[in-house]
Amino acid sequence: MAGQMVEFSSNGGQASGYLAIPEKGTGPGVIVIQEWWGLVDHIKDVCDRFAHEGNVALALDLYHGKATKSPDEAGKLMMALRIDEAEQDLRGAIQYLLNQEGTTGTKVGVIGFCMGGALSLYAASKNAQVGACVVFYGIHPNVKPGSAEPASSGSWHLRRARSECATQISPRAGAAVEGVAKIG
Repeated sequence: MAGQMVEFSSNGGQASGYLAIPEKGTGPGVIVIQEWWGLVDHIKDVCDRFAHEGNVALALDLYHGKATKSPDEAGKLMMALRIDEAEQDLRGAIQYLLNQEGTTGTKVGVIGFCMGGALSLYAASKNAQVGACVVFYGIHPNVKPGSAEPASSGSWHLRRARSECATQISPRAGAAVEGVAKIG
């Protein structure tokens, strides 16, 4: 089942994202955070695959309509991203997803790839409505070491390609991410 673009309130304005709902109409909420390329077809496909597995999945458009295939342009877009504003947009996306009729539970999971990996850990550290965080090779130079610590007393489950990437986010995360790790 293919998803659709949606708009929602965030950070004092409007944000957009790609929402995919499972065939049965209900399921746990998952925020999918883009790579540095932007909200591209691959990330939309990831949302569709999560929906196929029974999740309500939302990929926020952190670049507000911009996307690229050029590594140079992707680097510029990533460096221009204001982390504080991105976190507020993520907070809006989380609230939007939790308000969806088909979203079950009181927390969402976040998963991110590349730049989105770092931002998923950061979002989990700033928002108690995140109950699970999955990071795939995440790094962003503006997410500072030690800036990501758990926002709630729940545990995080992380799958990481390299634990040294997690160490750049938080020494506590780096110490715990061989394969699947638990922080909490």
